[in-house]
Amino acid sequence: MGEVLTVRRDDRFGLHRWERGAVAVLSLTLIALALPRLGAALWSATHTWLARGETHVELPTRYEVPAGSASSSAAELGLTIFSGGFGTGEFVLSSVDATAHLQLTLARVIVAISLLALLALVATVGARVALGRSVVPMVARGSAVCGLLLLTGSLAAGGFEAAALRAIAADLREVAGVGSVFPEDVRFTVEWLAVCGGLALLIVALVMRSRDCRGGEQVDTVPSP
Repeated sequence: MGEVLTVRRDDRFGLHRWERGAVAVLSLTLIALALPRLGAALWSATHTWLARGETHVELPTRYEVPAGSASSSAAELGLTIFSGGFGTGEFVLSSVDATAHLQLTLARVIVAISLLALLALVATVGARVALGRSVVPMVARGSAVCGLLLLTGSLAAGGFEAAALRAIAADLREVAGVGSVFPEDVRFTVEWLAVCGGLALLIVALVMRSRDCRGGEQVDTVPSP
């Protein structure tokens, strides 16, 4: 009986040079498309966190309120009605409840962190594929982390923002006398694109993890002559 040699398979994709280049170009395109959204999210989070003196919010309204109009008691909130259109009104407040401000800041920070993690994953995958390096273990771990961030982050951000807007709406109605705003009209909204993206990434992580467990340790037995 001849000796059995064990040959370990490589778990790389083994892409051609043009395929690696195509993946790199696709990654750069996705990053370029997502950078404006990331910049807006980072700016919104930073502005909300640091600019305590001026908070911009959009709230549902039941009837139109003329822009710039507010009762004399609105001075307590430093309220300016930027746009009081029917359906949605834009308000600028210079004094917001500390808890509501914290919740609003957390919601916007979570969105920014989720986008940043997703872009980091895309950039890392593109770079490793372009260099011909193994990506299966990294994609499995990175997709799991980003998937959880997108899924839980979108739900948490929606909850924090809804709670903050309800508190602000209550102050606008009770303190500033803005009768078109009702706290109960503020709904818990979820970014369904982020939820679906998170679920998709978790599925990718499971598939890649399964592939890594089967392929990374798979061996070929070759009988020696």
